[in-house]
Amino acid sequence: LLRAHIQPFKNLGNPDEFDYEKFMYRKGFSGSAYISSTNWLKTGKRSGTIRANAMRLRAKILDVYKGFDLNDDAYSFISALTLGYKTDLSDDLKDAFRASGTSHVLAVSGLHVAIIYAVILLFFSFLGKRGRGLVFKQLLVLFCLWGYVFITGLPVSVVRAAIMLSLVSVGSILNKKCLTYNTLAVAAFFILIFNPLYLFDVGFQLSFAAVISILFFQPKFSKLYSPKTKVVDYIWSLFTVSLAAQLGVFPLVLYYFGAFPTYFFITNLLVLPFIAIIIYSAVLLTFFSLFSFLNLGFLHVISNMIAVFMQFLIKAVLNTV
Repeated sequence: LLRAHIQPFKNLGNPDEFDYEKFMYRKGFSGSAYISSTNWLKTGKRSGTIRANAMRLRAKILDVYKGFDLNDDAYSFISALTLGYKTDLSDDLKDAFRASGTSHVLAVSGLHVAIIYAVILLFFSFLGKRGRGLVFKQLLVLFCLWGYVFITGLPVSVVRAAIMLSLVSVGSILNKKCLTYNTLAVAAFFILIFNPLYLFDVGFQLSFAAVISILFFQPKFSKLYSPKTKVVDYIWSLFTVSLAAQLGVFPLVLYYFGAFPTYFFITNLLVLPFIAIIIYSAVLLTFFSLFSFLNLGFLHVISNMIAVFMQFLIKAVLNTV
């Protein structure tokens, strides 16, 4: 319970200044207030909203991460990478990712959701690829996928990716191809129905611009060269996807941030292959932690080995960036 006088946000009136008032309004805030220690009282009641429960669940997973014996940078990186929790990221780390063109790695986005989606699909693969087993599998996948979305705090890029992948799941049941411009349009439609002001959100604009650009440019780039080995094909695919995405966000990045990372194609080629392995390792360690109460020696040994391996990969990524 609190007593306060809420003041509307105001800009300072400087030339070409950031429009803080409009920015906060689009985020859903109309004002702020300072509350002294004598003007608020703790009720002891817990919020029962979906978002509050999701944040509590995320806090429990963060506690699991703390048990991995990771150093501060590694812990903050894996928290941002898998759960979208950026509070513990240092300014130096953020600046390094921003300058190298890999800041999208720190924001849970389509890449991360797709990896999590692949893990969930693999987990339920025993249910089969046709008939009732397929339908039941996809329903479980959708339940787990949207559970992950809620844990991350419902950022626009994650919701967009989740809607698209949900349509992919429905499409697999109906034997239809779903990763198209129409899928992207459906995602935008539902997000803007929920909150039309997301249209002015930088994250929304960057996310959709990147995916539109990938859908348009990547097939054209991939036809320019046909690799003869799987390794070269993988590297070429990474390069074309990264280049296509950057072409889409290039004008927006220049407009909003006044700078553009010129080494993005190098750092993305070096960093992205590690990201999937790190996320797989984090999911595996979190899964093993559910059985920690059994005190099984071999599980403890395997968990320690995975944690050491994951810390090595994170250190390699951070040093590269």
